[in-house]
Amino acid sequence: MNFFIFCRIALILVDATFPSRAGTLTVTTTNDTGPGSLRERVEASGIGETIVFERSVTGTITLTNGDLILRRATFIDGPGPNVLTISGFVPNGVFPIVNFGEYRISGLTVAHGHSWGGNGGGIYTHCPLTPTMCVAHTNPPS
Repeated sequence: MNFFIFCRIALILVDATFPSRAGTLTVTTTNDTGPGSLRERVEASGIGETIVFERSVTGTITLTNGDLILRRATFIDGPGPNVLTISGFVPNGVFPIVNFGEYRISGLTVAHGHSWGGNGGGIYTHCPLTPTMCVAHTNPPS
């Protein structure tokens, strides 16, 4: 009986820590921060959610406020690598993935990320990642 109570409490804590809504969040601006930004959507995303981009979001999102850290199994579906670039800003990387789970990044150019201790700076992960229709350039290791 105590084991089941413990498991139920553990599940509630996990659920509260890592929301799993499996919905869609839409990026509405190329600003690095603020409402509708990619950073705001990544921080608000739950496990299994997909981040997409409004048609008007084109050009470059420059990450002037640090790396865009992916902490939950998130899918990022961009409009196409020739339409939108996510760019690091010295000395930042772009997408470090820090928690286990399945991730997908598609339809983006990832550029100008700088190194995490000698490991390329565009995308850094030890987790399963499915990059689809992506371009990576100018992401030097240190």
